[in-house]
Order: sequence, then structure tokens, then C-alpha cells
Amino acid sequence: MHREFDLTKALQLSDGEGRQFFLQQIKPNVKLIELSGASVTIPSMIIPSVVWGCFTYVNTAITGATGFHIGTPADTDAWANNAPVTVKSRTNFGHYTDLTVRISPTNQDVVITAVGPNFSGGILEVTHYYSDFVN
Repeated sequence: MHREFDLTKALQLSDGEGRQFFLQQIKPNVKLIELSGASVTIPSMIIPSVVWGCFTYVNTAITGATGFHIGTPADTDAWANNAPVTVKSRTNFGHYTDLTVRISPTNQDVVITAVGPNFSGGILEVTHYYSDFVN
């Protein structure tokens, strides 16, 4: 389940006012989620960081819904719009509705929303890729 995505060098950035910070390697945050109802919220999955993306892998066939969206409460389909529900299907950049790298100054929830009928079952692996800030 755990996937390593290692960039061995930190990226040094400046804010233009003399302050510098470093962007650390890209890290995964992985959760297994049981699906039921109209939507499932993963509380505070996104920590304060640079958000590179959120991807999914269907571990157990999703039943009820004909597809799903994945995003945040403010942008419910940011990382997937009508993603497939079959076993072993994955989301990728082709499912994104917005390819923008995001900066999250606070914790954020990830929301998985059923397309069509509600979820009646299934297990979804959700992976959020991020980089920490270090001063």
C-alpha cells in the first residue's frame, strides 16, 4: 500500500523579502476508506503543505455509485471527476479538473462523492502527495 516518491534534494525558495524556506521531498499520505452514503470525508488528510495531488486505487469494487469525484469541500472534483469504480482502477492526472499545484496553509478534508446512486460498498485507497515547508 505504501508508495515511496523520493526527491533527494530539497528545493530552496525565497519569498522576495529576504526570507528563505525549503521544500522537502515529496511524501505520500495513504488512507484506506470504506465507502457508504452520498459522500465520505477524510478529516484533515491534507496538512499544511504544498499539495501535489491526490490519487486513488480501488481495492474492493465500489458498489452503488457509477463513479466518484475526489476533492476538497471547496472543490469537490479537483482530483477526479467521475472516476471508475472497478477493482484495480486508478485515478491519474487525466481525471483532474484542475492541474494547479495547491498550497494549503491549514489542514483540509478530502471528500469522495458518489456519482449517480449513493455508495453501498467498496474500499478505496486514497494517496495525497505533498511537500513540507521547512524554514
